Amino acid sequence: MWRRVSLVILGGLLLVPLGAAQAQGLKGEYFLGRNFTGAPVLTRTEIVNFNWGAASPDSATPPVVPVDNFCVRWTGSITAPESGSYIFSTNTDDGVRLMLAGEWIIENWGDHSATVNNTLPIELEAGKTYGIRLEFYENGGDAVMELSWTPPGGTSQAIPADVLNPTYVLPVQARKPDPANGAVGVMLPALQWMPGEGGFMHSVYVGTNPSLTDADLMSARQIATMYFHFPATMTPGMTYYWRVDEIEKDGVTTHVGDVWSFTMQALTAYLPTPADGSNEVSPSPVLTWLTGADAVGHHVYFGSSRDAVAQGAAETDKGEPNFIDPNFAPGALDTLTTYYWRVDELLADGTVRTGDIWSFTTCILVDDFESYTDDVGNRVFQVWIDGWGFTEPAPGNPGNGTGAMVGYDPLSGSIMEKTAVHGGLQSMPLDYNNVNQPWYSEAQREFASAENWTVSDANTLVLYVRGMTANATAPLYIAIEDASRRAAVVVHPDPAAVKSSRWIHWKIPLSEFTGINLAAVKKLCIGIGDRKATAAGGAGRLFIDDVCVTRPAPAGQ
Repeated sequence: MWRRVSLVILGGLLLVPLGAAQAQGLKGEYFLGRNFTGAPVLTRTEIVNFNWGAASPDSATPPVVPVDNFCVRWTGSITAPESGSYIFSTNTDDGVRLMLAGEWIIENWGDHSATVNNTLPIELEAGKTYGIRLEFYENGGDAVMELSWTPPGGTSQAIPADVLNPTYVLPVQARKPDPANGAVGVMLPALQWMPGEGGFMHSVYVGTNPSLTDADLMSARQIATMYFHFPATMTPGMTYYWRVDEIEKDGVTTHVGDVWSFTMQALTAYLPTPADGSNEVSPSPVLTWLTGADAVGHHVYFGSSRDAVAQGAAETDKGEPNFIDPNFAPGALDTLTTYYWRVDELLADGTVRTGDIWSFTTCILVDDFESYTDDVGNRVFQVWIDGWGFTEPAPGNPGNGTGAMVGYDPLSGSIMEKTAVHGGLQSMPLDYNNVNQPWYSEAQREFASAENWTVSDANTLVLYVRGMTANATAPLYIAIEDASRRAAVVVHPDPAAVKSSRWIHWKIPLSEFTGINLAAVKKLCIGIGDRKATAAGGAGRLFIDDVCVTRPAPAGQ
């Protein structure tokens, strides 16, 4: 298994965004003492990744910064290369505090030996710039000041220079919405926020469409940082969007805010999972919903006939399966079949609130990547064969000879990806390295017996793919082989798909796989590059999730 380690190291390097040659970093100001008084004795732009030990931070002779009893303030801005959750970390000896977008996210301002501090996951938006301020002091002994982050789907690393800028950006937009962005089950719409720097007045917009207009202006130029939207004007179960524009004291300068959302609690059961009308549902689903207002129990109706569910027919009556948790597991279902369900909410006084009828259509599940573990014999790279293969269990597999590596190094933790996940709890990490021959990378799954993907009007292969902005551009493709080893390849229409930091919902009509027998599918390949490549390419990492074959949902469902 040692062969996997070398490529994992490469994979770690790939997580650093490209273009570090145009490095900028943060503006560092070095002061004597611990209180940032007087003028800085040294100012420079740099990446904050220092282990000075017992030496001075200053290489001049003699140094203007002493070995002990000094402090540093780094300021600037950071631009998120991709959307998602980031964890910021510091490793310091001695004190440290870190501010992002006007909020202290790390505070450990005291003497201590080298200590790691981690934030909770923080959501950042791709391309958006955030002000950052980092302060540090050294009292005595060794000195360490290292700043790092864990980007979405990545590992802990020094923050790369090309996402940093020494110019500080004030957090002028309204922030920290309450209810939190995306909140559901809101009962009292008392909207609150933290004002932006320099914000004196606030204009509040509320509407049912994220494209808020002047017609959605509910309160103009108010002083308070709270707005109460009367519940009588709101629809239970409806999703609302809101925005706060910050206006400076001059009454003119306006900073348009981000659009946030919240969903009011409904009277009946609402927000079902699977979503109403979905046709990508596992044949072994767990159905969940949000509880309607004041409900103390739930009565479920489920079946393959809409009329029977609507009438509450005996064969659809599943009773009251759970008075506490709103979920129902119907057991193993037929593939490519449409089912209907309804949840009636039960109130303490005996009142029954009849729910809406929802529907979903099951799929042929190819792989949702939920069953794999770190145990020998149940590892993902023993099913999805890559270029490295495996040695245990015997007789092992030499691999397919391409530049692909499926899964993380088993010696370094979980093989599966646990953060960059579309559905469930894990996805498949797939590294590609087209630097060496054969200059393409593939993960290949061969089925024990040929699968029929033409039954019951099946017409689409679906998968979810997510890349990283640092990835080298390369074609993303799917290849299918039938039992006669005839192959068909479909390439994603976006040549930069592998660089997308958001999940791509790739739906491929099976009719595009020409010249093969789709009633006898023997192998599915996920590839990056070109099987006919004649020159070296680049490298990167993808995440794959929820691969299935679907049929259309019934019209109107």
